[in-house]
Formats: sequence, C-alpha cells, structure tokens
Amino acid sequence: MQAVFFAPPKSKAEMEVLAELSGVESLVIPGSLGTHEENAVDLANAIKSFI
Repeated sequence: MQAVFFAPPKSKAEMEVLAELSGVESLVIPGSLGTHEENAVDLANAIKSFI
C-alpha cells in the first residue's frame, strides 16, 4: 500500500517501483506524513482489506 502522496521525490520513486512488482497492491491516499490523521477512514479501509 502506498499511503503518502506528497513524499520526497526519491522516496516516491522508490514506492512507485515497489508498486510495480507482481503480487503488490498499491493504493494512493492523498495526504502528508500525517495521512493517518488527515484521511483516517480511507487509510483504515485500505488496511482492513489486508486483514
């Protein structure tokens, strides 16, 4: 899951490479490093799909 939209360029590039791997699900949830506060419901729903 890719949760940070406004990431530093190098970190974002690394996350995009990981998202392309087979067997990896990727979901972009807009926000900053406080995504858990800004978009708590969206993040919780994304996490629930894995458990």
